[in-house]
Amino acid sequence: MKITLPLWLRGVPLALVTAVAFVLWLGHPTAIGEESDSGPDVVGLRFVTVPAGEFQMGVGELDGTNELQKTHPYDTIPDGVGSTYEMRFKESPGHPVRLTQAFQMATTEVTVGQFRRFAEATGYRSTVPNSGGAMVHVPDERPGVLKFEQVAEADWKNPGFDQADTHPVVAVSWRDASAFCDWISKQEGRIYRLPTESEWEYACRAGTQTAYSTGSDPAEVVRVGNLADAAFAEVYPDATARQRILDVAKRHRDGFLFTAPVANFDANRWGLHDMHGNVWEWTADIYLEKEYQRRLKEEAVKEQDRKVVIDPTGPKNTDAQAIGDWRVVRGGSWMLGPIGARSSIRAYWDAEGGANYIGFRVVRE
Repeated sequence: MKITLPLWLRGVPLALVTAVAFVLWLGHPTAIGEESDSGPDVVGLRFVTVPAGEFQMGVGELDGTNELQKTHPYDTIPDGVGSTYEMRFKESPGHPVRLTQAFQMATTEVTVGQFRRFAEATGYRSTVPNSGGAMVHVPDERPGVLKFEQVAEADWKNPGFDQADTHPVVAVSWRDASAFCDWISKQEGRIYRLPTESEWEYACRAGTQTAYSTGSDPAEVVRVGNLADAAFAEVYPDATARQRILDVAKRHRDGFLFTAPVANFDANRWGLHDMHGNVWEWTADIYLEKEYQRRLKEEAVKEQDRKVVIDPTGPKNTDAQAIGDWRVVRGGSWMLGPIGARSSIRAYWDAEGGANYIGFRVVRE
């Protein structure tokens, strides 16, 4: 096929024109992540199309997290989610990842009402009670302290706080989420599954390379996510102090102490809600702390002067699998400040268990 360029572009290498066009296409909010024309499915989930593409995954020279560390006191956190240690070992090195297949991602997390429809239709029983119950916050004699314990009676129907059907379901296990995917796949006649963590980060970033999909200013991410803020700080000042989030907490109040209804906050520019905060989200991948180092050593493909990892799905097994099936969760939750909800943040949980700050969303092929 012969390609005719406009007069003002003649003489410019075709490869350069193509590259520029691709960048402009990514930057257009309606050219990528458009809502699927198939409409909502049997439980009312809506999807946007995420095309194949390449992005820089994790923390690296191209990620705004480095600048965030230089300009904001978050870099003083000694340990825990969002610490410098975690950025250095769990989220590094930053590396290019290429996803060769398009997929559709649900615009929201699976809600309480949607999960209930599945449970009632199938008689499904969660694996969480068999694991000793969900991890939930419990009263503490020290004022302002957020304390968590595993409670035998706690599950998705009893997560430790009130939820409406429009809130994201929590205290569900990875097994529960996978069972939901299997059921809805049969109902819809197409494949539903949990996203890989690479797919999840690609969709969360939505074409950005900053600490958040909103940029690198932690005060801006509260527009798109339910995070610990003034409402949370008033009840749990100890937790906000330990997270170094008091400055953001003083400036913002979203009115939600725990989970918020899905899609209550702005979507990212690909049409996805609650990718930062609200609840951590299960992914398909087995967890390995130094997964990115492993990828670059074992899976990367050399292309000229760089290495690219293509369609990664996580390690097949790890030593830790001998004592539990540890799976990656992404996105942060209602009890974390902005530093704990960056696009590159990674954490993990046992596939059999649950917590009242972990839920899930699905993708379909």
